[in-house]
Amino acid sequence: MSTQEKNNISEETNEDLKTSATASILLKRLPEDTASILDSYKSRGNEKVTLRFMPIGRTPTLKTAVFTISGNQKFEVIIKFIKKQLSMRKDASLYLFINSCFSPAPDERIGNLFSSFKTNDCLLIQYCTNVAFG
Repeated sequence: MSTQEKNNISEETNEDLKTSATASILLKRLPEDTASILDSYKSRGNEKVTLRFMPIGRTPTLKTAVFTISGNQKFEVIIKFIKKQLSMRKDASLYLFINSCFSPAPDERIGNLFSSFKTNDCLLIQYCTNVAFG
């Protein structure tokens, strides 16, 4: 075999291919099972979830302890809300815990937290201004 024959790309066509590589990337619609899974995931975030707030230590108590919020909101909305309710500065430290166990990331969806950690159809959130749990 000569060098020129080795470098040439074969021009044979494969008749078994149904679509080209670029056409296979584009889908006009999702398969039904995938679409139904995505629809159920989207609708789960639109539900209203119940939140119960409890202070830890000397942190002031909110006037109302139970609120509802859309599940597709991020946890940072709760942080801002509690700071506003307690008349805290925006740069003041506030610690929030779910079920006295962990502090979620500000970008976590409330609906996901609710579906994973709810107790009696309510998400229990403890809050404090000082570090409460080591």
